[in-house]
Amino acid sequence: MSEEKPTPTGCQNPEAALRQMVEQLPVVLWSVDRQLRITSCFGGGLYTAGTAPEELVGATLFQLFETDDEDWPPIAACRRAIQGERVTGEFDWRGRPFRVQIAPLRDAGGQIVGCIGSSQDVTDRKLAEEAIRESEEEYRTLFEGAAEGILVADMQTRMFHYVNPAICKMLGYTEEELKQMSVADIHPKEALEYVLSQFEAQARGEFALAAELPCLRKDGTTVYADISAGKIMLGGQACMVGFFTDVTQRKLAEEAIQKEQRLLRRLLHLQEQDRKLTAYEIHDELAQQLAGVQMRLQSFAQQHQTEDNKVQVLLDEALDLLSRCVNEARRLISGLRPPIIDEAGIVAAIDFLVHEHNKQDGPKTEFHHNVRFNRLAPPLETAVFRIVQETLTNARRYSQSEKVRIEFVAKDDRVRVEIRDWGIGFDPAKIKENRFGLQGIRERARLLGGRAIVEAAPGEGTRIAVELPLVEAADR
Repeated sequence: MSEEKPTPTGCQNPEAALRQMVEQLPVVLWSVDRQLRITSCFGGGLYTAGTAPEELVGATLFQLFETDDEDWPPIAACRRAIQGERVTGEFDWRGRPFRVQIAPLRDAGGQIVGCIGSSQDVTDRKLAEEAIRESEEEYRTLFEGAAEGILVADMQTRMFHYVNPAICKMLGYTEEELKQMSVADIHPKEALEYVLSQFEAQARGEFALAAELPCLRKDGTTVYADISAGKIMLGGQACMVGFFTDVTQRKLAEEAIQKEQRLLRRLLHLQEQDRKLTAYEIHDELAQQLAGVQMRLQSFAQQHQTEDNKVQVLLDEALDLLSRCVNEARRLISGLRPPIIDEAGIVAAIDFLVHEHNKQDGPKTEFHHNVRFNRLAPPLETAVFRIVQETLTNARRYSQSEKVRIEFVAKDDRVRVEIRDWGIGFDPAKIKENRFGLQGIRERARLLGGRAIVEAAPGEGTRIAVELPLVEAADR
């Protein structure tokens, strides 16, 4: 007794169940006879195309495609199937693309009586493929047209998989040459350890930008690049994509500026040394000799009294002139290099400068300070003193203000000195080029890594603020 195979639950009629499943798929199953007349047609793909089986069965393929062209691709494909071939193709019907597979249809005796086929609506797939193709074209356009150089390197081997024209131009290699190279091949040997450490750090996600890395060109010259990088998966492999921005000109300009600043700082230092030596020479020679003459003349006047009024007047005038010469010598010494800077520091020096200015005609000067350091580095103390000195001199000569206020503060790693008056002001744009006061202030600030702000307007007074890096003096 043969064992009866069980029928799946709910599938008492397998043929009906199969047809029901096909009706839910975006597929059309069909057959045509040797005259290319449609003999059967069913499947869910019919409804996506907006038709029903009864509209098609009995019609010829010529009627279906509204053509009498025997070479029309779907008709030619069916002809070939009727000749015994299996045909696969993709054809449009009613504005929708269908992927078609066609095979010969044979009767019980094996004779070909037509062909049978399946057509699957691939509209969604075509749209997806088109979107992917457009996306690929868009990204390829961006990749190849980017002004920055782009390299994609395997995380393990560090070999380059993809390169763009900009990086080829930057390094002087062809695309084929770069694809045979690795990260180690485009950097100088002496910098390779550092470069690879940056590569590994970027791979770990520690940071995204490596600044001013040296890169070797094919001709042996060096370019510098800021390299931003990130991890991507490409074909199942972990890769690093790097974006190279050529900063060679910027680096050369920065180096030139730094060289200029070192030179000018040296010149300023030498200038201050000359001022210091000149001050010492005036003090040790001229001032001392004038003081000696003054003392002797005073002694002579005390020991040789005269009743001649003319002689006494001349003697008194000579003593007065000598006294003024001694005071002028001392003023020159203080202007060239006040000893108080070396002895007590910049705060005491500014206080002394303010005191000297307040003894002269002109605006009264207030000095407010809030600093906690002991001494600043000598170049910084000199710069602050010269800035205050120049600004006070200009305020006394030109501002016509009744008051000048100086503030000197330190905050975090910066020191700030601000000098303000409430005088007639001026237009900074109209200052003559041969007036170097403001320009000198700006240059001193720039050379020391700071900045100077000048705010002035006619009738509104003047405010000059200078910020400099706080560099304390070494232990003395």
